[in-house]
Amino acid sequence: MKKKKIIIISIIAILLIIAVALVIIFSSNSTKIQEQDTGISRIKEICSKLEENPTYTFKTMLNDENQLVIARKENKAYVEVVDEGEKNTYIVDNNNTTVLVDRTKKYYTYENNNTYLTKVTNNMRQLLKQDYVSGMEKIDNKEYYYEEYAQSYPFLINYKATIDDSKTKTRLYFEGNNLKYIKTYIGDIEQLLKVEMSYNIDNSVSFEIPKEYNKG
Repeated sequence: MKKKKIIIISIIAILLIIAVALVIIFSSNSTKIQEQDTGISRIKEICSKLEENPTYTFKTMLNDENQLVIARKENKAYVEVVDEGEKNTYIVDNNNTTVLVDRTKKYYTYENNNTYLTKVTNNMRQLLKQDYVSGMEKIDNKEYYYEEYAQSYPFLINYKATIDDSKTKTRLYFEGNNLKYIKTYIGDIEQLLKVEMSYNIDNSVSFEIPKEYNKG
């Protein structure tokens, strides 16, 4: 009787192991199917959404002291550039750009300049003019699907050395259809930026010049 119980328990255990293995294999295959290259860049869908509903936040971060945040609401934009810990803010409104210098608390307005308003989508459109190659790569022990564009570096931030265009390339890393990382290669140098993106902006974002700033 005891032998029968042991046999039954053993069979159940084997069946459970097989079931778990099948679940893992199915899950893995599902992920691979999801991450297959469809021949249409995933950045194209993101770019179209941003252009159709131009209220969004796009943040790229190298580290705490080097990052770029662009918050756009219709025809206005709020931009923070942190370069080696020094912050400058740009406000785009009425096709003019006002630069707020954090260190001096002064501001400067440049008329007929709205480059930052469409910077994110322009960068994406620049890549979409090119062909890409795709693959899989691990970042922080997690595997991501990527699209790689040769001789391009539109998302590079705070890089001050001379750049040889022919030795550059950009990789966009996706989790499903969500952009998670951007890596730019400049020769042997790599700049990996973490991406945080949402189709809204924080309520604290203001497009007004702070009272403590004086005209420069």
